Amino acid sequence: MSWFQNQIGNNPNHRFIQLNERHYTFLETDDMVQTYTQSLLRENIKPQDRILIYLPSGIELVHVIFACFEIGAVAVPISPKLTKRECKIVIERIQPTLIISNWEYKSVLTSYCLPLTAIEELPNSSHGCSIVKNNYEKNSDDIAVIILTSGTTGVPKAVQLTYGNFDVSCSNWNNFLQFN
Repeated sequence: MSWFQNQIGNNPNHRFIQLNERHYTFLETDDMVQTYTQSLLRENIKPQDRILIYLPSGIELVHVIFACFEIGAVAVPISPKLTKRECKIVIERIQPTLIISNWEYKSVLTSYCLPLTAIEELPNSSHGCSIVKNNYEKNSDDIAVIILTSGTTGVPKAVQLTYGNFDVSCSNWNNFLQFN
């Protein structure tokens, strides 16, 4: 996240992400990341808690993943295209502390006895509007994200990536693609 923080400081109004005709600046993205970060902290999410993110590809997915990184929670994005059976297996294996979905997909997940919040409700879901201090200090050995890979059995396999994995991978891609 240090690269992202540097961009916010040095290029706050530069384009960070473009989705279709809409673009989002570093500052706009960070504003929403901080909103979701505060919401997760108010939901009492702790470092290394697993947050299952059941959202379509979009800016909200980026915001929530970055918010998880901010507090050291493990982001577990899964595709809404998974079958009901695959989804059940993944949820049982991951055992998330919280599931974040949207109103459209929320009904698919209500049968699980786990806390479930719609992304549209997350900024207002917890009580109070005071700022909650984020005490997380990044450790390169902490798990940052769990991604699912396709397997030969047809059931997605969970792969854990640490912050150290992420930093090295991003640095290598940056060097290869020669981003500024």
